[in-house]
Amino acid sequence: MQGFRRILLGICSILLMSSCNTTSQQQHASTTTTNNKNVATNAEKVNHIIKIYDAVVSFPEPSWFEIGGKPVQSRYYRNQSGPSFVFEQIPEKETFEAWTKLYAVSGLKFPTPLVPLDIFVSKSIEAQEMACGKENTKIIRHPAQPGQTTLTIVCKSTPYAPKQLNYGPNVGQIGLYHFAKIGTTMLKVYQEWRGQHFDFDTPSTWPASQSEMNTMLERFKTIKFTPIDS
Repeated sequence: MQGFRRILLGICSILLMSSCNTTSQQQHASTTTTNNKNVATNAEKVNHIIKIYDAVVSFPEPSWFEIGGKPVQSRYYRNQSGPSFVFEQIPEKETFEAWTKLYAVSGLKFPTPLVPLDIFVSKSIEAQEMACGKENTKIIRHPAQPGQTTLTIVCKSTPYAPKQLNYGPNVGQIGLYHFAKIGTTMLKVYQEWRGQHFDFDTPSTWPASQSEMNTMLERFKTIKFTPIDS
């Protein structure tokens, strides 16, 4: 079932495609992931591999996979529609209709390499602002490798997002996003946390603790993007 984050990916795709006088061509993506049934001694070193169009992406575990903790399984969703691909996971006991934590890798394929990464990032932010409202959105930029971008998008309320998908003025969301471009493919690795609406200046009211977000920031430093033909 399509959720808010897939709607955002669709909106972002439309915004991007409308800025390009080109026609998309369909290609296929495949996934290969490691098994997280066993507890890792160091979650920061446990990475999955996924192939998306032009790229091979190595990405770390989600926040609910804790170092030395009890194993927490994930529920998965994978979908490709032409030039748009998404692979998602949530904690096993949650549902895609009412999740509090969601982790994903997505890709958007273009027929030309001329679209810059900055456009993809700005259109992704624009899609978030359309759902949350600019007055409810705050962008935090983090250090990243050259040619890549890492952001936290803080959305204290979601009054313009679909209420049938458990959004609304009383629901807030925070997302950590890592963007890159390989060839003609725009890529994004991200984790989102959803809960009650909150105050920008009171982190204790956010749906994710500072410790959990810092953990994911460290794990995101292990993300690697490699051209598929290298």
